[in-house]
Amino acid sequence: MPADVQTAVKTIEAAYKTLLEKEKGNYIEFMGSLISNSDDYYGLTSKYEMIAELANPNFRKILNKHNLLDGLISNIKDLIFKLFDKFGISHNSTLEDSLIASLNTLVDNFDSTVYNNWNKTRTAQRWFRDNIQRVSLNEFIGNKVMDQVNK
Repeated sequence: MPADVQTAVKTIEAAYKTLLEKEKGNYIEFMGSLISNSDDYYGLTSKYEMIAELANPNFRKILNKHNLLDGLISNIKDLIFKLFDKFGISHNSTLEDSLIASLNTLVDNFDSTVYNNWNKTRTAQRWFRDNIQRVSLNEFIGNKVMDQVNK
């Protein structure tokens, strides 16, 4: 990665370390992994989950409480534009405005009902995928079961 991309990544990692320091009472360390005390604090489990949890309004409140939210979002936007430069993707004000608007829409319009429905389907599909290999079913029956899982 170019130095400016590495700098953006390091800034995001620093925000994660700051968050861990300030929220020590909301997670435990167990066998090298961090386990959050509640779903609201799931973003503490890793720097990747911290970014993913930007879509969770409750987690954003936690970030905001420590004055980390705006800086984190700004660094992610900067990182995206630096990656544009690295891969020779031209960007103009229209593209940048659209990208920022899309990012803000994703972050600001989290719908827990939609997420929970999607997550239930994903969990069922993973179970089916992982377990179907253990059972000898013909393809027709397997497809019927998968249709039911998806419904």
